[in-house]
Amino acid sequence: AGSGRVGDALALARRVLAAFDPARLWAHAPAFNAILVRELVRLDALHPAPDLRAWCTAYLDRAWTQARDPASGLLTVGGIGRYDDGVVLDHAALVGAMAVLADVVV
Repeated sequence: AGSGRVGDALALARRVLAAFDPARLWAHAPAFNAILVRELVRLDALHPAPDLRAWCTAYLDRAWTQARDPASGLLTVGGIGRYDDGVVLDHAALVGAMAVLADVVV
């Protein structure tokens, strides 16, 4: 898994992945999940860890297929968590995380 700080970061990341099973992650506010996704992708870029990228991809794929409102295109339906009563913060965070995962500079 690596040594030193990278190894510690990978170990911590894997503990987070274990704690946030798909149901818990889905219910959690996307604005915060997106921060986690961005940092996991950065860690994967530093030290390739397919399990980190797979976890991020699974969450964002689910957001795209299950949370996208067909009428508005916003990522707000399907029981996905919410930060507050608005939609912009969570939607923008998810789109930003998708861009980072797709290796688009944001």
